[in-house]
Amino acid sequence: MNVYRQFDGGIYSLPGTGSIGVANVFEDVFRVCVTQADAPRPFPNYAFIQEEKPLSAPASAKLVSGKSCLLKTDKWELEVFLSAKKQGFVLKDNKGLIRFNCAGDNTFVFDGEIIKMNFPLEAERQAYGLGEWGECLARIPGYYEMWNTDDSFHQPCKRPYCNIPVMMMTSAKNCGWVMLFVNNPGFVGFDLGLKEIGLGTISVATGDLDMWLICGDSPSELMSKWTELTGRCKRPPLWSLGFHQCRWSYMSQDEVLDIISTFRKKKIPVDAIWLDIDYMQDYRVFTWNKKTFSKPAEMCKKLRQKKVRVVTILDPGVKIEPGDKAFDEGLKDEIFLRDATGQLIDRVVWPGHVHHPDFSSPKTRKWWGKQIKRAVTDVGVAGLWNDMNEPACFGEGPIGLQYPADAIHFDDGNFRSHKALHNVYGMCMARASQEALEAAHPNERPFVLSRSGWAGQQRYSAIWTGDNRSSFSSMPYDIVQVLSMAMSGVPFVGSDIGGFIGNASPELMVRWMEHGVFLPFCRAHSQTQTQRHEPWSFGPDAEAKIKSLIELRYRLLPYLQNAFITAQMTGRPVVRPLVYDSPEDKTVRTIGNEFMFGDSLLIAPVLEPGVDSRAVYLPAGKWYHWYSGESRTGGKWFTESAPLGMPPVYVKAGSLIMMGDVIQSTDDKSSVLYCKLYPSEDVATTMVYREDDGLSFDYLKGKQYERSIEIGKMEKSDKSVTMHVGAATGKYHTKYSRIVLQVAESMSIGSLIIDGMNCGSGNHELSFYDDSGAHRIKIYCKK
Repeated sequence: MNVYRQFDGGIYSLPGTGSIGVANVFEDVFRVCVTQADAPRPFPNYAFIQEEKPLSAPASAKLVSGKSCLLKTDKWELEVFLSAKKQGFVLKDNKGLIRFNCAGDNTFVFDGEIIKMNFPLEAERQAYGLGEWGECLARIPGYYEMWNTDDSFHQPCKRPYCNIPVMMMTSAKNCGWVMLFVNNPGFVGFDLGLKEIGLGTISVATGDLDMWLICGDSPSELMSKWTELTGRCKRPPLWSLGFHQCRWSYMSQDEVLDIISTFRKKKIPVDAIWLDIDYMQDYRVFTWNKKTFSKPAEMCKKLRQKKVRVVTILDPGVKIEPGDKAFDEGLKDEIFLRDATGQLIDRVVWPGHVHHPDFSSPKTRKWWGKQIKRAVTDVGVAGLWNDMNEPACFGEGPIGLQYPADAIHFDDGNFRSHKALHNVYGMCMARASQEALEAAHPNERPFVLSRSGWAGQQRYSAIWTGDNRSSFSSMPYDIVQVLSMAMSGVPFVGSDIGGFIGNASPELMVRWMEHGVFLPFCRAHSQTQTQRHEPWSFGPDAEAKIKSLIELRYRLLPYLQNAFITAQMTGRPVVRPLVYDSPEDKTVRTIGNEFMFGDSLLIAPVLEPGVDSRAVYLPAGKWYHWYSGESRTGGKWFTESAPLGMPPVYVKAGSLIMMGDVIQSTDDKSSVLYCKLYPSEDVATTMVYREDDGLSFDYLKGKQYERSIEIGKMEKSDKSVTMHVGAATGKYHTKYSRIVLQVAESMSIGSLIIDGMNCGSGNHELSFYDDSGAHRIKIYCKK
């Protein structure tokens, strides 16, 4: 039995035309599929992981007077209305609170192939997600077309590179949350009150309107369920979390080696250098330029000796050139896309006329992996950068519509049109690239970066937001894109630091780096014929500030690694908008220019030129300023000073921030773990610190280090904080032999008691050696 195609609630005819299928798929997950056929049409699965989880208590389906169908569980109730006067459905919780309502007399509209569903948008209801759209974090009002498009101008309200048709919705009146996903990789439109205030419309241009409703009481609960359905990101290699340097293009292997030598000479941390299209011979994928990159294996070896890895760009288009190995083998294996008449499709991209592989076919993915091994991984390249994979083409039609709609994809043997599958092309390419890396190095974590993607993308790659601009106006747009991808289930995201198109000023580059070092993916990049974006390209003052910010990222790697481990285990995004952590606070529902980094740090970037302060909103509770250690009381707006190089960063009271030493590469070893305490008089917290080797999949075999830590409230009488540190568990031994306990800069340690023994006092920090045992630690703080 395939749970994804089962309609245990029944299939019912709609008045006039079409039918509707209803299912209780998993606990707290319902499916409503509207079709113009007699029954919902089978569709291959791209979004969901292939697991079947039997329901402990499936919903009971009851047909009520032939006019409605009622599915009821212990917690949820879905009623589907079937009469001419009232069609649609209402989702409620067991307290009668409506989570989603589309029941009315004009709910479903059929217009040729198009299916539309209209639904009321209650006052102040808000929505989040829908992929990479960057105009506003809060999606209502707005109109969003799900059609992955290479629009490098980032025009307002135009289709972005990565669309994911899933949104979290809440109502301002009651904080009732629900998540709605449209499982259709063709065109999907979301009109959320833009054309008509108070009215929402979801439409599909091909196939069925296949809606999945995920029930929950908070964004965190919904995200956990969504990523349980669609899969969670694997733990990335630790080197992918370091700082990366890129340019279109570094023109020779000598230049690449010189760039990295400069990083090392200036002691600016870096973990990877990226090669754009000019490393290839005439832009042909799976080739190296015979003159300028004549010895790629030697280059990669020298870079690894400097503890730096290489990532190369791969475009999907294969040049039509007999004698080219990739082309000849692809033609022989019949892996290129054809139109409905059987003719190979010819399009133009960087190398000229090309054929595009059909990544929906296992045969194609095997061919792709063979080419990657021969030309990429065997010479020492560590990561893959998938570009132009919407797919993008030059000329021949409006932007985003250059690829023929009648191209036929294998599609698990169903042979569907490109029009029906357009949005999964990039994700299928990312899957092929990940599989290639895993085949080449079976026990090494793969790293793939993709420009395009769809629902479930987190299983295969990181995402970057594409060709942004070197301007202050681009920064808030990029931040919203990153946060919206996080709300769509993709945690490994970033934007090109400094902007790709145009010339960054020293001020802009520093301000961009101020928040870029706190994003999951951290890479500086720039376009050909623009100013260089290496840290030393902006003068000594800016260089010093950029270096300091990159060093901060490296110090926070233990904290960042734990945030990714949490994402892998629970689906919790690494960065996220404030509404994710404070859904009860109505003020944060439209704030898209601040974000949480992990569970404890709040980042408020400066996004305007020529200013040294900004308005900041902190959610309720006590917060500490990262640089001064001074406390702030949340639940209100205030103006914060923000000198260049010192962005407003805050730590939630009750947190213990894990940090390491400044290192030049994630391959460097540090023996000291710094644990910085930010005490709270109001909140006791529990956290789990985890650590693994950062490279292999051995953590799946239990080879990780884990400690639970309980942090008590700070006693008002003597300013003491008690921590219970659990004994270390797991088969991996921590690389840190010494622990340095610190407190916020505005405080000092009066005394430190470990298991009843006084371990002394210090101004700001005390250290002790880790014996992996359980301990009771008491810290007496003083101002």
